[in-house]
Amino acid sequence: MRALALILTLGSLAACGGERISPEQQYSDGSLQETSDPGENAVVAEVRTLPWKHVEWEYKFNNRPISRLTMGGDQLFIETPDNTVVAMNRFTGQTSWMFRIDTDTPLDWPPVVAQGVPEEIRELEASLRLVNRQIDDTLKEKGVGKETQALQKKRNEYRERLRVAAFGDNVYFISHQIIYCLDRISGGLRWTHRLNFVPSAKPFAIRNFVFVPGADSARVWVLNVENKGAEMTSFRASILSKENQIMNSPVYSDPSLYFVCHDGNVYCYKVTDGTLTWTYPTERSLRADPTVYVYRSDEAPSQEGPKPAAPGAAPAMEAPKPGDGMAPPAMEKKDAPAMGAPAMGAPAMGAPAAKDDKGGKKKAQVTTRILFVGSTDNAFYALDADGGNLIWKYETGSVIKAPAVAKDSTVYVATDEGALHAFEVMPMHRDPKTNASLGNKRNGNLRWKLPLAERFIFKGKERVYVMGPKKEIWAVDEMSGATLGRYQTNLLQYVLTNTADEFIYVANSSGHVFCLKESRQTY
Repeated sequence: MRALALILTLGSLAACGGERISPEQQYSDGSLQETSDPGENAVVAEVRTLPWKHVEWEYKFNNRPISRLTMGGDQLFIETPDNTVVAMNRFTGQTSWMFRIDTDTPLDWPPVVAQGVPEEIRELEASLRLVNRQIDDTLKEKGVGKETQALQKKRNEYRERLRVAAFGDNVYFISHQIIYCLDRISGGLRWTHRLNFVPSAKPFAIRNFVFVPGADSARVWVLNVENKGAEMTSFRASILSKENQIMNSPVYSDPSLYFVCHDGNVYCYKVTDGTLTWTYPTERSLRADPTVYVYRSDEAPSQEGPKPAAPGAAPAMEAPKPGDGMAPPAMEKKDAPAMGAPAMGAPAMGAPAAKDDKGGKKKAQVTTRILFVGSTDNAFYALDADGGNLIWKYETGSVIKAPAVAKDSTVYVATDEGALHAFEVMPMHRDPKTNASLGNKRNGNLRWKLPLAERFIFKGKERVYVMGPKKEIWAVDEMSGATLGRYQTNLLQYVLTNTADEFIYVANSSGHVFCLKESRQTY
């Protein structure tokens, strides 16, 4: 269906830093850059040639070009040449809000959504609806009693958790050293904060904190959401040089923050108490964003092999003290609130054995958090994110500066030489007779390598889609890399990577956006 409605929240904002825009204002300033529009019919015709035949929705912005399109949580974020951010519900195609940067400067990096908060809110809302039905049914059948009171208590707990989650349900972006915090649902400006350091890469946000790497200090700063973005503390790299050392985005997986540095080390800090859990040294500078992937299997990785560097043995400087051991700028350390747990459960490392259909025991499922990162030492690393041990390492023969993307049992990464590699997430040595696992392969397992391919796009029911050269989409077999189809995109400047669900988002720069799905039929 075509989404036609614009859901805009009207009213002026008391705080400075930007403004929400009414439909009447959105095209009136004349500052939009000219964009060549090939015409709606031509764009629609090209979309019909793609392998995803089901159009979930489409939307055309009149006279509003797209300078960048990204996905975050439940939303698509569209940045325009007039420095406006547009948020769309990516499931319905409805425009939720628009926000214009009053300094008339573009975003330094795409907007980021607090990790896990939209999903948590959806689950809590579903639980609240269920318990409301249970209360109604119990009242009809049994009247007021202990059972009803217990359900009402549970309902109150869900409501309180929803209230707390809504406080952290925000969108963050940075423009010229100012960080903006907007309500994700309404687009209302909650606060802005001028950073006391120079940010060097896209931030990573969770409910209570925003983690921002600094270009001038070789550390990742922790901003307190409750205190309107004030610098609370920081986690530093152990390197003498401070300028331009952490130039990649950090990643958080409860309870740890991970980041890489030009000193070649991967750092893991425990956020709740500020302790350095482990570091892992590679052989040269790290210039790729790390990726943490939760992999579930009934086969655990081996624990032998290279160990991470001890936290006290970080190179070129004494080990950082808990919480960095220094007062953050513009506030006294004594005023810094305690860094409590961010209320996101860590994955269970090994579920209890379940019974199969015949009453016997199945193998216990093991959940392993793996940190993937490529290095300028021409190698791709898979590390145990909890202990910092090397699981496997593959020599690609080329520098890696792109982040890895993992989906199911395959992880994809591109090298600087222009080839996309697909690796088995947890490669195992196996008994040739029984196929039983004999331990994981320390040198990895390359499933395939596609010269000139740029990145993973989407995994369908029977094939994987990757971006090839000259904006050509390739359909390939996940296990062998055999090419199953090629689809040229001359008019679509944006084809987003999505590992979260079954939707594919494509758009052209003149403002035509499509949400596609694979058809049940084979074409």
